[in-house]
Amino acid sequence: RGFDVTVIKNAVDLKRWTMEPPKFSRPLHVAFIGRLAQVKGINEFLAAAREMAATAGSPEFIFHLAGDGPARDDALALERAGHLRFHGPLPNEAVPNFLRDMDVCVALTFAGSNLEGGSGGAGVSNSLLEQMAAGRVLICWNNPAYRQVLDERSAYLVKQGDASAISAALREIACDQGEASARAQRAVELA
Repeated sequence: RGFDVTVIKNAVDLKRWTMEPPKFSRPLHVAFIGRLAQVKGINEFLAAAREMAATAGSPEFIFHLAGDGPARDDALALERAGHLRFHGPLPNEAVPNFLRDMDVCVALTFAGSNLEGGSGGAGVSNSLLEQMAAGRVLICWNNPAYRQVLDERSAYLVKQGDASAISAALREIACDQGEASARAQRAVELA
C-alpha cells in the first residue's frame, strides 16, 4: 500500500530478568500477569483455578494474579473463596521479585480473525519475553501470536480458549518437572 514500514523486534534487558530457576517445591505457584480482560484469557485462567481447586485434595497449585481490568471483581471473588491470590497491578520494577516466587506463568492473549472486540492478532509482548528470560515455565495458547516465538520444546502450548487444557498442562508440569525445566531453559535461550 505504499507505506514505509520498519519492523523492530521486541527485546528485554536479559540481565534484569536473570534469576534462579523455579524451585518446583509443592505447591507450585502459577502466575497470570496482565490486563484482566477476556482477550487476555483471564476468564480461562480463573476457570482453571476453580477447576484445580475443585479436584485437588490438598492444594498442588497456588494461583497468583497481578493486574487490573474488567474481571477484577471475578478475581476478588475467587480470592475470597481461597482459589487464588490477587496482587493487583504491579509496577514493572516490582515484577522481577514477583516472578522469583513463581514456577509457571500463563500467556493467554487470544489471536484469530473472529474474536469479540475486533482483535484479530497479537504481537510478541514484552511481558512474555520477561517471563521467558526469567526462566519460568510457560503455558500459552497454541496460536500464531505465541508460535512466532515458542514451540513444544520451549512452552506448553494448549488449545486456545480451553481452561481444562491449562489444568492438564499444569498436571503434566507437576508430574514431570525435568521436562518442565528443560522447556523453561529453552525459553531462556530463545529470549
